[in-house]
Amino acid sequence: MLFPAKEWVGVACLLLSALSIQAEPLTRADALQTALEHNPEVATAHAAWKAEQARALQTWALAPPELELEYEGLPGAFDLGQYEQRTVGFSQRMPFPIKWWQRHQAANRLADAVRLSVYETTRLNIARDVQIAYDRVLTDQKV
Repeated sequence: MLFPAKEWVGVACLLLSALSIQAEPLTRADALQTALEHNPEVATAHAAWKAEQARALQTWALAPPELELEYEGLPGAFDLGQYEQRTVGFSQRMPFPIKWWQRHQAANRLADAVRLSVYETTRLNIARDVQIAYDRVLTDQKV
């Protein structure tokens, strides 16, 4: 079941209070693990990080090869049956190896930045919200 981000803390409070009625108490670590595994914001941030890693992997790919057809000695513009010489060739452009490697390193650094700024930050924010909600429910039960 997916909930909007603003309702997640309220759902966590409801979940924690409902689970605390059972015979086996829910620990803070269990609540935190459950929230991080099932939160849609964490899943979205993880997908953004994996997409950036896939883009970094694509930097190793070469440009598509090019096909060249050359006709010499044509009597007319569209008369391809009468020619003196025909040349067919393939060409592949390759960047200088250092430039190729640096482009890949830059893409890897961008993927690391997305992991730290998006994925890890989202996980920390969700963990903070769940821990606050857990403490509030625990305090309410003790009061």
